[in-house]
Amino acid sequence: MKEPARQGASAPGVTENRLYVVLHGLVCLVEDPAGDFKGYLIDRANEHVYMAGDFGKEKTIPNKTKDIPPRVLTLKNVTPGAKTLNPTLNAVLKKAVPTRGQVFEQSSIVLPHPYDILHFVCGAVIEGLTLLDPGIELADRPLVISGTRVFQYTFTDFNQVHLEDQDKVVFWQCPPPTIVNTPQGDLAVAILEVYNEPPHDMGSGAATHNKQEFNDSLLFMQAKNVQLLVPGLFPLDVDALPTGLTEDQVCSLDVRPLVTANLKKEPGAQTHEVRFIIRYGNNKGGGGGTQVCGGANGILG
Repeated sequence: MKEPARQGASAPGVTENRLYVVLHGLVCLVEDPAGDFKGYLIDRANEHVYMAGDFGKEKTIPNKTKDIPPRVLTLKNVTPGAKTLNPTLNAVLKKAVPTRGQVFEQSSIVLPHPYDILHFVCGAVIEGLTLLDPGIELADRPLVISGTRVFQYTFTDFNQVHLEDQDKVVFWQCPPPTIVNTPQGDLAVAILEVYNEPPHDMGSGAATHNKQEFNDSLLFMQAKNVQLLVPGLFPLDVDALPTGLTEDQVCSLDVRPLVTANLKKEPGAQTHEVRFIIRYGNNKGGGGGTQVCGGANGILG
């Protein structure tokens, strides 16, 4: 896919208008090489929350009920890029066939290809122990399972950037961007948060929860023999935080209050090691602990 030219910023003195779409937890990304990504928010009933919106002001995305069909939200009026999922940082099926039914009735979000994808809250995959792929259904052997992915876009007019559902109703409207000073020039930064995660520590049930949700995502995309045996271990961040994003905006939801409080108390003063302990909760389970809350992804088959 040819990389399109990035659109410039419209505000005086701003070198780029930038949107980060932060995808937390069980968002199964299926890529249509000739079209867009579709991120499925696999239904985990009341164990997870399903939200999207401005940081701290996210709204619930309703999953299917007898009265409400699954929502399909589409990101509008950003400049598409050509970035695809890195199959060493995500478990990517070479042929994914998303299906609906039973526990998998879910809402989804349609995203154009971004011009960059960043990875956070990543759990290590140990070959032959963590993830089995006897039929080589995966595009590559993943080194990690990524619990948070950030899609990066540019845009021209924030007033036109929004999430729209299948009924043409605006679910989220991009707010006025924040101006961030950099040595290369000012950036106008906006952020959209999307969550499918537990809102609290899963405790002793975390490992079972993480394993089950990952394997359910494989079943949803009709993988034949791929299987997660052990959740991703020892969370780490593959990428550095980009300009305009803070740690509380990429961490897992269960530890977000701790991270937010720490940043407010001592902004910029913590070492990497201290931030790691605060973010991941001293090796407790769940999306913010020794296991990573996330699912499989795929290329549309």
